[in-house]
Formats: sequence, C-alpha cells, structure tokens
Amino acid sequence: FNNLDRLRNGSQSLSSSKCEKREIVIQGRKYKAVHSVLVLVEMLFDLLKIANRLPNLTADVLGCINVLLKVFNSSTEQLVLGAKAITTIPKLKTITTKHLALCAHCLDIVRALIPHLKAAFEQMLPNKKPL
Repeated sequence: FNNLDRLRNGSQSLSSSKCEKREIVIQGRKYKAVHSVLVLVEMLFDLLKIANRLPNLTADVLGCINVLLKVFNSSTEQLVLGAKAITTIPKLKTITTKHLALCAHCLDIVRALIPHLKAAFEQMLPNKKPL
C-alpha cells in the first residue's frame, strides 16, 4: 500500500484544464489520458483502500481488480480497435491516429500501475505469497 500511496501523493499527478487536456504522471513519466482511465485509476485506488482497511477482503478485492482491468481492456479494444465508438458516439465519424495514440497511452498507464498494485497486494496478503 505504501508504494501506491507514495505514487498517488508524490510522483503521480492528475491535471485537467478547460480544453480537456488531461495527463497523468507516473514515476516522472507523463501520459496523456482520457477521462475513463482517470476514473479507472481512482477506482483502483478506492479498491486498494478497501483491501487495506478490510484485510479479510483482500483476496476478493484482488479478484475485483482483475475483472475491472479485463473489462477496461476489452472495452477499450471494442471501442477503438473494433470501431464501436463510431456507432455509439454521434459526433465521431472515424477513429483517427490521435484516438489510437490516446488509447495506447491509457493502456500504458494501466501497465505502469500494475507493478505498484502487485507490490501493494503482496504486502497485504496474509500468507505473503508472491503474485
């Protein structure tokens, strides 16, 4: 939990402006982010807090995080690579390279957070088995 807590309080910052430019910084590296990945990060931190405060639920929370990450990944794939966003967002006519780049940055954010989540849960699990 300390790794992610330090990440949240120190090396990670979320910013947003009127022109909706969002970025997230993880260990000094900046990533462009869309709102959905920022919500995902907040959900991950909330689940981590639950696991920290209720140790008996740590394994269940870990399962929830696994499902959450799988759903985010498959939804991202369907919306962007499968072009489903074109049919669900009225103003969107095509998927551009900008959309693909934002998608890649969002998945990079998740990939960058996974080692921190893993370390946090390894500290919390009662039998301290490596994940």
